[in-house]
Amino acid sequence: MIKDVKIRLVGVRELPDAAEPEVVELETTGQYYVKDDMCYVKYDEYFEGEDEPAKNLLKFNKKSMNMVKKGPVSTMMEFVKGKSASVYYDTPVGPVNMFITTKSYKVNEHDKGVKVDIDYLIDYKMDYITKSSLALEVTYL
Repeated sequence: MIKDVKIRLVGVRELPDAAEPEVVELETTGQYYVKDDMCYVKYDEYFEGEDEPAKNLLKFNKKSMNMVKKGPVSTMMEFVKGKSASVYYDTPVGPVNMFITTKSYKVNEHDKGVKVDIDYLIDYKMDYITKSSLALEVTYL
C-alpha cells in the first residue's frame, strides 16, 4: 500500500578547511511503500535555477540503502556499512567523481514512520576527504 509521507533529509559535510560543517536540509512530501522486504521512498527535489525537479528514489532495508536521483542533478549511491563504492554525480556545473565509504548505517522503524541514519566518508580523488552524514525521516501523513 502506498502512503503519502512527509520527508525530511539532513545532510552534513565536515570540510577539511572549514570552521563549521556544511548543513543541507530538505523538507518535502512524497510516497512510501514496502515491497518484498524493501522500503521505497519517492519524492521530487528542486534545485536553484532549474525548472524541472530531480526525481528521487530511495530503496532501503535494515542492511543498505540505494539512492537514485534523475534530472538536472543525477546520481546513484549505495550505502552499506563497512563497504566502499565509486559514485558519479552529474550536476548542472559539471560531473563529479567520488568514492564513498559507509561507516555506520541504522534504520529505526516506528508507528509514525521510519528514520535512517548514515555516517560516511567522501573521497574526492584523494584530493580531500570529508566526513559526512545523512539523516532521513519519513513520517506518515
